[in-house]
Amino acid sequence: MAKLAALLAALILVANAAAALRTTTEDCSRQIQWRDLSDCMRYLREQLLNEEAYNKLDNSPEDYLDQCCGQLRMMSVWCRCDGLKSEMNRQRQQGQLWGQDMSRIMQAAESLPGMCRDSEGPSRCDFGSSWF
Repeated sequence: MAKLAALLAALILVANAAAALRTTTEDCSRQIQWRDLSDCMRYLREQLLNEEAYNKLDNSPEDYLDQCCGQLRMMSVWCRCDGLKSEMNRQRQQGQLWGQDMSRIMQAAESLPGMCRDSEGPSRCDFGSSWF
């Protein structure tokens, strides 16, 4: 009887964890769909590609980093890396990033969460080398 109760408790825990993961994934998808991370891309492009022409508002890279961090803070801490990945993929699909530039941006974007100095969530993303 005790083994049956322990097994039932374990099954309930697994079911709850699966439901939480599904909810988190669905929530991240919604957040990514409705959040704008364009200032993160502006920051990365200016820093890495020296694209001053991309800077239409004459903001400094530090301004874009501050705005990027604000945009990331509007997302759940566990959705931020997926949001950055989605934004880079969107720009790649639109032909705004490719090849070596894409690799450089991707590598730099991995450290963006840590640059925002938030105490919650991951301080680094891991996009790997072939995510797109």
